[in-house]
Amino acid sequence: PYRELNAIAQRIQNHIQASETLQNYALQLWQATREPQQYGITLDDVDMSRLILAGASPRGAGMLMRAARVMAWLNRRTHVLPEDVRDIFHEVIAHRVFFHPTYEMRRTLIAENLTRKILQTVAAP
Repeated sequence: PYRELNAIAQRIQNHIQASETLQNYALQLWQATREPQQYGITLDDVDMSRLILAGASPRGAGMLMRAARVMAWLNRRTHVLPEDVRDIFHEVIAHRVFFHPTYEMRRTLIAENLTRKILQTVAAP
């Protein structure tokens, strides 16, 4: 029943564990959305100094971990793996990054390339 969904969601978040190392990995991924240049990330035909108006918010980082816990739960595990974070990173983060208006017309492609490059650049534990 739909009225039980909030309680189930809370149990998942309380029961599925994420190590400090994994949480730091998610934090680094989040930081890379805010300052991709600091991580050496470049995209073809994009001036990286102008691309990002605002990276994902702290709430976005929290949602990343919440979604990763759900992925672990769906895979019948009691702990989050790096793959859980990687598998949902684009879907959780892409719409939370604000691009300069010059790049908004190509948002879908740029966001896909950006999240892919972030995942390739930030080392998983």
